[in-house]
Amino acid sequence: MSDLNKILDNLGNRGYRASQFEAGVIAGKIYLAAYAQKIGASGSTFFDDAVSAFFSPHAADKSTMIAVGVGIPGYKSRPGKALPRLLTRTEMLTR
Repeated sequence: MSDLNKILDNLGNRGYRASQFEAGVIAGKIYLAAYAQKIGASGSTFFDDAVSAFFSPHAADKSTMIAVGVGIPGYKSRPGKALPRLLTRTEMLTR
């Protein structure tokens, strides 16, 4: 989470990009740490209000850049099947 008002005051419009970049680097490190422990990780950037509400009052004046969940999924992943040939654009859009 970032205090965007403070960051935008200091860095101008570039502040949002800098905040997103920093959040992405941190999220990448979380992903790598989770995978090294043989557990999963998944990030999301669209639960802004829900994340702020969950972490309030600490997060009351902050904006969510990315939320990363870490843990063991409740399902077992399975590989997809290989296609016998490449699909045409039309086939991809109608399947």
